Amino acid sequence: MPNLFNMRILIHQAKIYCKSSPFHLQTMDLLIQDGNIVRIAANISVDVDKMVTGEGLCVSTGWFDAFADFAEPGYGNRETLISGARAAAVGGFTDVMLMPDTSPPIHNRAIVEFVRSQKLPIQVYPLGSFLDEKGRLTEMYDMREGGALSFTNGNRPVLSAGLMLKVLQYTLPMQIPVILVPGETQMLSDGLMHEGTMSTRLGLAGIPAMAEELMIMRDIELVKYTHSPVHFTGVSTDKGLQLIQAAKAEGLPVTCSVAAYHTVFTDEDLATYDTQLKVFPPLRTIADRDAVRAAVLSGLADSVASHHIPRHTDEKLCEFNHAEPGMSTIQQVFSALRSWTNDIETLIERLTSSRHIFTGHTLTIEEGAPAKLTMFYPNENYTFTAEMNRSLSTNNPFLNKTLTGKVAGIITENQILSAL
Repeated sequence: MPNLFNMRILIHQAKIYCKSSPFHLQTMDLLIQDGNIVRIAANISVDVDKMVTGEGLCVSTGWFDAFADFAEPGYGNRETLISGARAAAVGGFTDVMLMPDTSPPIHNRAIVEFVRSQKLPIQVYPLGSFLDEKGRLTEMYDMREGGALSFTNGNRPVLSAGLMLKVLQYTLPMQIPVILVPGETQMLSDGLMHEGTMSTRLGLAGIPAMAEELMIMRDIELVKYTHSPVHFTGVSTDKGLQLIQAAKAEGLPVTCSVAAYHTVFTDEDLATYDTQLKVFPPLRTIADRDAVRAAVLSGLADSVASHHIPRHTDEKLCEFNHAEPGMSTIQQVFSALRSWTNDIETLIERLTSSRHIFTGHTLTIEEGAPAKLTMFYPNENYTFTAEMNRSLSTNNPFLNKTLTGKVAGIITENQILSAL
């Protein structure tokens, strides 16, 4: 990845998507030098070291993924920090928050600092686990000092309301949203897919929508009690989204994100027992999928996350009931969203808004601003092949599919990376 210091780059005739920019929705030239945007104009004629140009090229501030698994330390056969970062960069993400579901889990400052110290093509932020392996509260404040942006229990919902209350009380002074994947664990125990007509037809144990909705209900009540902010991620049901909408209307500090694949697939896609589509929270009904789409467009869903969970081939090439949940889809988040909407402006908002939720900062595109950018072709069609895959894992339902919306590359951390 070329270093931008002493390097002059021109992004030529790109449509700018950035609501905070005076150039929003305008097609302009952007001149970048020493890692900063030094000039924006309709036509810039200078000698440069590199030019990025193409019909239909667009540019936005760098995309921010709030929930992904890069598997390291401990599961390097599934993914590593470097392979995950490369896949994220090709997917258009300049920043990624990493789940703590590693071995050992990210439950102390030393592991947080280990992840933060790696030299990667993007910025990664480890999420600290708020519980250790024995279910005890971790030293969250210490991890925060070490660079953890937020805390979560990953894909493991917390059954005990009392324990969850303690977590929220502990994090209240920090005023950062704790990230929760909602699910009532006793209802999840043997479930393999969404409970409904399809699970009955396929003879697979179901996970009721109520398992997700009850936990959202409970945790909203805990937010009312503590006033500590919470961010629900992977919300997949219509009623769950309605509960969050009502909480927001009350003025509670609640935000949420949805997984991109919940806007595309439904439980009906499991008719062939495709283990690549086994995820948690599970794929829901068509009505639920449409509600998730509507939430993305309306802003009820504050952001879209990849929920990138790579799996080794052995964890997917098996009977459905033995397969591990998860999709390796960080490269196809934008294409997944483009498959059902042409509202590019809204999609870019959802792909960048997690930065403000978890850091309190926003980026803009103007002269003098840092050049942390994502370049993309929203209308370009392409076929995603195995040769294009940068993840170590192949549990990707988009392989060999024709998609719309292609990332051209990113500029971040004084580096430029082409995805083409």
